[in-house]
Amino acid sequence: MRKLISVALLAVFATTACSSTGNAQLPQGGATTAAATTVDETSRAMLPAGLRDSGELRIGASFRTPPLTMLIKDGQVRDGLSYEMASLGAEKLGLRPAWSNIIYPGQTPAIKADKIDIVWETTSVNEERIKAATFVHFANANTSVLVTKGNPKAIGSMSDMCGLSIGMSMGSIFVGLVKEQSERCVAGGKPAINQLTYDGAPSGRTALQSKNIDGFMSAQPDTVYFANTTGSGNVFSAVDLPEIPPTKLAIQIKKGDAELARALESLVNNMIKDGSYAAVFKKWNMPDSMMVKAAEVIG
Repeated sequence: MRKLISVALLAVFATTACSSTGNAQLPQGGATTAAATTVDETSRAMLPAGLRDSGELRIGASFRTPPLTMLIKDGQVRDGLSYEMASLGAEKLGLRPAWSNIIYPGQTPAIKADKIDIVWETTSVNEERIKAATFVHFANANTSVLVTKGNPKAIGSMSDMCGLSIGMSMGSIFVGLVKEQSERCVAGGKPAINQLTYDGAPSGRTALQSKNIDGFMSAQPDTVYFANTTGSGNVFSAVDLPEIPPTKLAIQIKKGDAELARALESLVNNMIKDGSYAAVFKKWNMPDSMMVKAAEVIG
């Protein structure tokens, strides 16, 4: 019964503008490895019985955060590091991955309403989110700045931004970080940072390429991906900012669902042990600093 209900819910969710991009039935991309055919019986046995017997793991993601979850081939196929890892993980649990495109902030309500089981994309853990959900930490992301290839302004830390023009996405955590650094610049007798906000990372990258800004702050996966892929890697460079602690990226589940949390923690840890975890990061050319040595339940 649960499986039939979930299919109907996916169809309904595709028409809900506040929480879905409307692409719930898109083909699946990002082929997984042969390890997907080997079921992790230990982790599967830890799943809640209803989920284990349903035959599918209902996964939500926004598919707007390359390279973790994104749409390729003119928006017709899903792909990405988190997409591939989650699909592989579902198969290792003996379940079919059933994806739903759900934009923030509709993801936590979708879990609470039992429309999906988990969100597995770029969800970062903070104190406010821990109040509403439980998380399984599976990766780290440094704060980085995307710069012109070769880093001509020699940005190596936040303090190097004094007097430069730095872009950020509107509403992102980077706005506050740059504002605070600009204040430190002025207090230390240096020029303030020219702070420019954009309606998203694509606009920021365009501004950087047009030399309207000296750098665009974003999360490490984003900057590394576009440094590697734009103009065959000849347009941008990605620079990590060491003074900012890494952000924990995590799988989000219903608050207090200890059974599912422990099963997913076991799953990720076993993927780390069998090498399939590192293989996905390597395939997507992501730095080793993103990988964790062990998964962790938070909240």
